[in-house]
Amino acid sequence: MLLEGQQVERMGRPLMNIVFTKDDDKNTYSTGSPADDRRDHTGKIVAALLDAGGGYTGHEAAEVAGQLLPDLITYDCATPVGYPNGRRFADDIIDAQPAILTKGSAPSQGIKPHGGTLTVFPYLGVPL
Repeated sequence: MLLEGQQVERMGRPLMNIVFTKDDDKNTYSTGSPADDRRDHTGKIVAALLDAGGGYTGHEAAEVAGQLLPDLITYDCATPVGYPNGRRFADDIIDAQPAILTKGSAPSQGIKPHGGTLTVFPYLGVPL
């Protein structure tokens, strides 16, 4: 989001700012450039992963941080689509991010994907 020509929010990967930054860092993260993410936020993400008690080693946490940063939605045409390789309407991001934080041990929220998708814009169809 831009406010009078100034960036005030960004969110390539949902929940990154919510899960991996502390209160004082949220605005700094939101107004930062993805080009600086690895430099500015790797240590914070590693610390959050280790503090979450998911069982990551320091090396594993650093690898996960390297996969999450920069905070952009990426897509590799040689890999099947689905979060974290792009996004589909049915991808459950709310389950995916806690699973990353806890090394896969967080239980599913059990929320089902939106049904009734269309093949043309606006794609989501009528809300349920």
